[in-house]
Amino acid sequence: MIYAFNTHQERQNLRDNLRVVNSRHRGGWLLMGDFNCVLGYQERLGSTFRAQETHHIRACFEDCDLQNIPYTERSISTGKGHFLPEGISDHCPMTIVVGGNHI
Repeated sequence: MIYAFNTHQERQNLRDNLRVVNSRHRGGWLLMGDFNCVLGYQERLGSTFRAQETHHIRACFEDCDLQNIPYTERSISTGKGHFLPEGISDHCPMTIVVGGNHI
């Protein structure tokens, strides 16, 4: 589970660590959470979108062969997932079923 920091340097450390994990891991892997950045303009709400802010996270996704599974209004667009009720923040936990196992 990812919950990225707000500063550029701390997010860069996360991206570097993901590249290390990817280089040492064979086979599929699942990664989910809040990266505190956007991949595209459609993810930016309430502030101005700048295309250059997507460069680092897009490069990391490409380097690690990661795919973004977008969702809207608490509905996963691909795969099986179920959102749990919101808690005290605007984040919603969810469960994902992989090979019959809830993770």
